[in-house]
Amino acid sequence: MPKILLPIDVQHPHDEFIEQLDKLIDLKASQLHLLYVKDELPGYEAILGTVADFPDDLKHQIETKIADLFADMKSKLEAKGAKAVTSSVLGGLAAMTIDQVARDDGYDMIAMSAGTHTRVQQFLIGSTTSRVVNHAPCTVLVMKNVSTTPMKNIVVAIDGSEAALKAAVKAVKLFGLSQRDVQVTCINVVSVKGLYKFISPVQFIAAIEDNLVMSGEASLAAAEKELSELGMTKLDNVLKNGEPADEIINFADSIKADLIILGAQGRSAVEKFLVGTVSDRVSTFAKCSTAVIK
Repeated sequence: MPKILLPIDVQHPHDEFIEQLDKLIDLKASQLHLLYVKDELPGYEAILGTVADFPDDLKHQIETKIADLFADMKSKLEAKGAKAVTSSVLGGLAAMTIDQVARDDGYDMIAMSAGTHTRVQQFLIGSTTSRVVNHAPCTVLVMKNVSTTPMKNIVVAIDGSEAALKAAVKAVKLFGLSQRDVQVTCINVVSVKGLYKFISPVQFIAAIEDNLVMSGEASLAAAEKELSELGMTKLDNVLKNGEPADEIINFADSIKADLIILGAQGRSAVEKFLVGTVSDRVSTFAKCSTAVIK
Protein backbone atom coordinates (compact mmCIF):
# COMPACT_ATOMS: atom_id res chain seq x y z
CA MET A 1 0.00 0.00 0.00
CA PRO A 2 1.75 3.22 -1.16
CA LYS A 3 2.14 5.97 1.44
CA ILE A 4 1.02 9.33 0.08
CA LEU A 5 1.61 12.65 1.82
CA LEU A 6 -1.01 15.34 1.13
CA PRO A 7 0.18 18.84 2.14
CA ILE A 8 -2.90 21.01 2.61
CA ASP A 9 -3.15 24.71 1.75
CA VAL A 10 -6.26 26.33 3.21
CA GLN A 11 -6.32 28.82 0.30
CA HIS A 12 -7.05 26.13 -2.31
CA PRO A 13 -10.51 24.62 -2.92
CA HIS A 14 -10.47 21.18 -1.33
CA ASP A 15 -13.38 19.62 -3.15
CA GLU A 16 -11.37 20.10 -6.34
CA PHE A 17 -8.25 18.71 -4.62
CA ILE A 18 -10.11 15.50 -3.70
CA GLU A 19 -11.56 15.12 -7.20
CA GLN A 20 -8.05 15.44 -8.65
CA LEU A 21 -6.70 12.82 -6.26
CA ASP A 22 -9.53 10.43 -7.04
CA LYS A 23 -8.86 10.66 -10.77
CA LEU A 24 -5.09 10.23 -10.61
CA ILE A 25 -4.58 7.92 -7.63
CA ASP A 26 -6.20 4.68 -6.45
CA LEU A 27 -7.44 5.98 -3.11
CA LYS A 28 -8.71 2.57 -2.00
CA ALA A 29 -5.22 1.10 -2.21
CA SER A 30 -3.31 4.03 -0.66
CA GLN A 31 -2.35 5.15 2.82
CA LEU A 32 -3.06 8.90 2.96
CA HIS A 33 -1.75 11.48 5.41
CA LEU A 34 -3.04 15.07 5.50
CA LEU A 35 -0.36 17.57 6.59
CA TYR A 36 -0.85 21.23 7.41
CA VAL A 37 2.32 23.27 7.95
CA LYS A 38 1.98 26.45 9.98
CA ASP A 39 4.45 28.47 7.92
CA GLU A 40 5.58 30.73 10.76
CA LEU A 41 8.66 32.91 11.13
CA PRO A 42 10.10 33.70 14.62
CA GLY A 43 10.15 37.46 13.94
CA TYR A 44 6.50 37.43 12.88
CA GLU A 45 5.48 35.49 15.97
CA ALA A 46 7.34 37.99 18.16
CA ILE A 47 5.35 40.86 16.66
CA LEU A 48 2.07 38.99 17.20
CA GLY A 49 3.08 38.47 20.83
CA THR A 50 2.98 42.23 21.44
CA VAL A 51 -0.75 42.43 20.57
CA ALA A 52 -2.35 41.58 23.94
CA ASP A 53 -4.19 38.21 23.91
CA PHE A 54 -4.68 38.16 20.15
CA PRO A 55 -1.97 35.51 19.44
CA ASP A 56 -3.68 32.95 21.70
CA ASP A 57 -7.05 33.64 20.11
CA LEU A 58 -5.53 33.45 16.63
CA LYS A 59 -3.83 30.15 17.45
CA HIS A 60 -7.13 28.72 18.69
CA GLN A 61 -8.96 29.89 15.56
CA ILE A 62 -6.33 28.35 13.27
CA GLU A 63 -6.36 25.04 15.15
CA THR A 64 -10.18 24.91 15.02
CA LYS A 65 -10.25 25.72 11.29
CA ILE A 66 -7.63 23.08 10.48
CA ALA A 67 -9.37 20.44 12.63
CA ASP A 68 -12.66 21.12 10.84
CA LEU A 69 -10.93 21.03 7.46
CA PHE A 70 -9.20 17.71 8.23
CA ALA A 71 -12.48 16.16 9.41
CA ASP A 72 -14.27 17.33 6.26
CA MET A 73 -11.51 16.10 3.94
CA LYS A 74 -11.22 12.76 5.71
CA SER A 75 -14.98 12.24 5.38
CA LYS A 76 -14.91 13.06 1.66
CA LEU A 77 -11.85 10.89 1.00
CA GLU A 78 -13.50 7.98 2.80
CA ALA A 79 -16.61 8.52 0.68
CA LYS A 80 -14.33 7.99 -2.35
CA GLY A 81 -13.16 4.68 -0.89
CA ALA A 82 -10.06 5.72 1.07
CA LYS A 83 -9.62 3.51 4.13
CA ALA A 84 -6.42 4.78 5.75
CA VAL A 85 -6.50 8.56 6.32
CA THR A 86 -4.49 10.24 9.08
CA SER A 87 -3.51 13.87 9.72
CA SER A 88 -1.08 16.13 11.56
CA VAL A 89 -0.19 19.81 12.03
CA LEU A 90 3.44 20.94 12.22
CA GLY A 91 5.17 24.31 12.51
CA GLY A 92 8.02 25.48 10.31
CA LEU A 93 8.86 26.52 6.77
CA ALA A 94 6.46 24.74 4.43
CA ALA A 95 8.76 23.23 1.79
CA MET A 96 11.43 22.18 4.32
CA THR A 97 8.87 20.61 6.64
CA ILE A 98 7.15 18.70 3.84
CA ASP A 99 10.53 17.43 2.65
CA GLN A 100 11.56 16.35 6.18
CA VAL A 101 8.30 14.52 6.89
CA ALA A 102 8.55 12.69 3.56
CA ARG A 103 12.12 11.60 4.40
CA ASP A 104 11.55 10.66 8.02
CA ASP A 105 8.37 8.66 7.42
CA GLY A 106 9.32 7.05 4.10
CA TYR A 107 6.53 8.36 1.87
CA ASP A 108 6.26 7.05 -1.69
CA MET A 109 4.63 10.19 -3.07
CA ILE A 110 3.79 13.78 -2.23
CA ALA A 111 0.60 14.98 -3.94
CA MET A 112 -0.12 18.70 -3.94
CA SER A 113 -1.96 21.38 -5.89
CA ALA A 114 0.10 23.79 -7.97
CA GLY A 115 0.83 27.15 -6.38
CA THR A 116 -0.52 30.40 -7.74
CA HIS A 117 2.68 32.45 -7.92
CA THR A 118 3.38 34.58 -10.97
CA ARG A 119 6.53 33.99 -13.03
CA VAL A 120 8.19 36.98 -11.33
CA GLN A 121 7.39 35.63 -7.86
CA GLN A 122 8.69 32.20 -8.84
CA PHE A 123 11.97 33.73 -9.97
CA LEU A 124 12.35 35.91 -6.89
CA ILE A 125 11.25 33.61 -4.07
CA GLY A 126 10.18 30.28 -5.57
CA SER A 127 6.87 28.61 -4.75
CA THR A 128 6.49 25.90 -2.14
CA THR A 129 5.48 23.48 -4.89
CA SER A 130 8.59 24.25 -6.96
CA ARG A 131 10.87 23.78 -3.96
CA VAL A 132 9.26 20.48 -3.06
CA VAL A 133 9.66 19.26 -6.68
CA ASN A 134 13.37 20.07 -6.55
CA HIS A 135 14.23 18.70 -3.11
CA ALA A 136 11.73 16.03 -2.04
CA PRO A 137 13.14 12.50 -1.66
CA CYS A 138 10.14 10.84 -3.31
CA THR A 139 7.82 11.21 -6.29
CA VAL A 140 5.98 14.56 -6.42
CA LEU A 141 2.59 14.82 -8.09
CA VAL A 142 1.67 18.42 -8.97
CA MET A 143 -2.05 18.55 -9.73
CA LYS A 144 -3.72 21.14 -11.92
CA ASN A 145 -6.65 21.48 -14.32
CA VAL A 146 -7.85 17.92 -13.75
CA SER A 147 -11.17 17.29 -15.51
CA THR A 148 -13.86 15.01 -14.13
CA THR A 149 -13.60 12.62 -17.08
CA PRO A 150 -11.43 9.47 -16.74
CA MET A 151 -7.72 9.83 -17.45
CA LYS A 152 -7.04 9.08 -21.14
CA ASN A 153 -3.73 10.56 -22.34
CA ILE A 154 -0.41 10.33 -20.54
CA VAL A 155 2.94 11.68 -21.73
CA VAL A 156 6.14 10.02 -20.48
CA ALA A 157 9.40 11.90 -21.01
CA ILE A 158 12.32 9.64 -21.96
CA ASP A 159 15.76 11.30 -22.09
CA GLY A 160 17.89 8.23 -22.73
CA SER A 161 19.03 7.81 -19.14
CA GLU A 162 18.53 4.73 -17.01
CA ALA A 163 16.84 6.99 -14.46
CA ALA A 164 14.17 8.05 -16.98
CA LEU A 165 13.42 4.44 -17.87
CA LYS A 166 13.16 3.48 -14.20
CA ALA A 167 10.88 6.48 -13.63
CA ALA A 168 8.53 5.28 -16.39
CA VAL A 169 8.39 1.78 -14.90
CA LYS A 170 7.82 3.11 -11.38
CA ALA A 171 5.03 5.42 -12.63
CA VAL A 172 3.17 2.52 -14.25
CA LYS A 173 3.13 0.72 -10.92
CA LEU A 174 2.51 3.79 -8.74
CA PHE A 175 -0.47 5.03 -10.77
CA GLY A 176 -1.76 1.56 -11.68
CA LEU A 177 -1.59 2.45 -15.38
CA SER A 178 -1.72 -1.15 -16.60
CA GLN A 179 -5.20 -1.42 -15.04
CA ARG A 180 -6.44 1.76 -16.75
CA ASP A 181 -7.65 2.32 -20.30
CA VAL A 182 -5.06 4.99 -21.13
CA GLN A 183 -2.95 6.00 -24.12
CA VAL A 184 0.70 6.41 -23.14
CA THR A 185 3.00 8.41 -25.43
CA CYS A 186 6.73 8.37 -24.76
CA ILE A 187 8.52 11.51 -25.92
CA ASN A 188 12.22 12.09 -26.50
CA VAL A 189 13.54 15.56 -27.35
CA VAL A 190 16.69 16.00 -29.44
CA SER A 191 18.45 19.13 -28.20
CA VAL A 192 21.83 20.54 -29.30
CA LYS A 193 23.24 23.07 -26.85
CA GLY A 194 22.85 26.58 -28.26
CA LEU A 195 26.50 27.51 -27.81
CA TYR A 196 27.65 24.61 -30.00
CA LYS A 197 25.52 25.91 -32.87
CA PHE A 198 27.44 29.19 -32.83
CA ILE A 199 30.99 27.85 -32.58
CA SER A 200 30.84 24.51 -34.43
CA PRO A 201 30.87 23.71 -38.18
CA VAL A 202 27.52 22.91 -39.75
CA GLN A 203 28.67 19.37 -40.60
CA PHE A 204 29.60 18.77 -36.96
CA ILE A 205 26.17 19.93 -35.71
CA ALA A 206 24.42 17.78 -38.32
CA ALA A 207 26.42 14.73 -37.19
CA ILE A 208 25.54 15.40 -33.55
CA GLU A 209 21.85 15.73 -34.39
CA ASP A 210 21.90 12.48 -36.38
CA ASN A 211 23.50 10.67 -33.46
CA LEU A 212 21.01 12.18 -31.01
CA VAL A 213 18.11 11.10 -33.22
CA MET A 214 19.41 7.52 -33.35
CA SER A 215 19.98 7.53 -29.60
CA GLY A 216 16.49 8.94 -29.01
CA GLU A 217 14.87 6.30 -31.20
CA ALA A 218 16.76 3.57 -29.33
CA SER A 219 15.67 5.02 -25.97
CA LEU A 220 12.03 5.16 -27.07
CA ALA A 221 12.17 1.57 -28.32
CA ALA A 222 13.63 0.41 -25.00
CA ALA A 223 10.90 2.26 -23.08
CA GLU A 224 8.17 0.77 -25.28
CA LYS A 225 9.52 -2.73 -24.67
CA GLU A 226 9.75 -2.17 -20.91
CA LEU A 227 6.22 -0.75 -20.63
CA SER A 228 4.66 -3.41 -22.82
CA GLU A 229 6.14 -6.08 -20.54
CA LEU A 230 4.29 -4.40 -17.66
CA GLY A 231 0.98 -4.89 -19.47
CA MET A 232 0.65 -1.54 -21.26
CA THR A 233 -0.98 -2.03 -24.67
CA LYS A 234 -1.78 1.46 -25.96
CA LEU A 235 1.71 2.82 -26.56
CA ASP A 236 3.12 5.38 -28.96
CA ASN A 237 6.47 7.15 -29.46
CA VAL A 238 7.25 10.73 -30.47
CA LEU A 239 10.65 12.28 -31.29
CA LYS A 240 10.96 16.08 -31.18
CA ASN A 241 13.74 18.60 -31.79
CA GLY A 242 14.13 21.67 -29.59
CA GLU A 243 14.25 22.76 -25.98
CA PRO A 244 13.14 19.76 -23.87
CA ALA A 245 10.79 21.46 -21.40
CA ASP A 246 9.05 23.53 -24.10
CA GLU A 247 8.62 20.56 -26.44
CA ILE A 248 7.21 18.35 -23.67
CA ILE A 249 4.78 21.05 -22.55
CA ASN A 250 3.66 21.90 -26.09
CA PHE A 251 3.15 18.27 -27.07
CA ALA A 252 1.19 17.49 -23.90
CA ASP A 253 -0.99 20.51 -24.59
CA SER A 254 -1.55 19.46 -28.23
CA ILE A 255 -3.00 16.08 -27.25
CA LYS A 256 -4.79 17.41 -24.16
CA ALA A 257 -2.76 15.18 -21.87
CA ASP A 258 -4.08 14.44 -18.39
CA LEU A 259 -0.66 13.77 -16.90
CA ILE A 260 3.04 14.22 -17.72
CA ILE A 261 5.48 11.77 -16.15
CA LEU A 262 9.20 12.47 -16.01
CA GLY A 263 12.25 11.68 -13.94
CA ALA A 264 14.06 14.28 -11.85
CA GLN A 265 17.20 15.62 -13.50
CA GLY A 266 20.41 15.76 -11.51
CA ARG A 267 21.58 19.28 -12.24
CA SER A 268 23.88 21.24 -9.96
CA ALA A 269 22.63 24.13 -7.84
CA VAL A 270 24.23 26.62 -10.25
CA GLU A 271 22.52 25.04 -13.28
CA LYS A 272 19.18 25.07 -11.47
CA PHE A 273 19.58 28.78 -10.75
CA LEU A 274 20.56 29.64 -14.32
CA VAL A 275 18.17 27.56 -16.39
CA GLY A 276 16.01 25.46 -14.06
CA THR A 277 15.59 21.71 -14.39
CA VAL A 278 13.34 20.25 -17.05
CA SER A 279 11.19 18.67 -14.35
CA ASP A 280 10.86 21.95 -12.46
CA ARG A 281 9.94 23.93 -15.57
CA VAL A 282 7.46 21.34 -16.82
CA SER A 283 5.74 21.02 -13.44
CA THR A 284 5.54 24.80 -13.18
CA PHE A 285 4.32 25.73 -16.65
CA ALA A 286 2.49 22.67 -18.04
CA LYS A 287 -1.29 23.05 -18.15
CA CYS A 288 -1.91 19.51 -16.94
CA SER A 289 -0.76 17.61 -13.85
CA THR A 290 2.86 16.47 -13.63
CA ALA A 291 4.45 13.59 -11.73
CA VAL A 292 8.18 14.00 -11.06
CA ILE A 293 9.47 10.52 -10.23
CA LYS A 294 12.40 10.31 -7.82
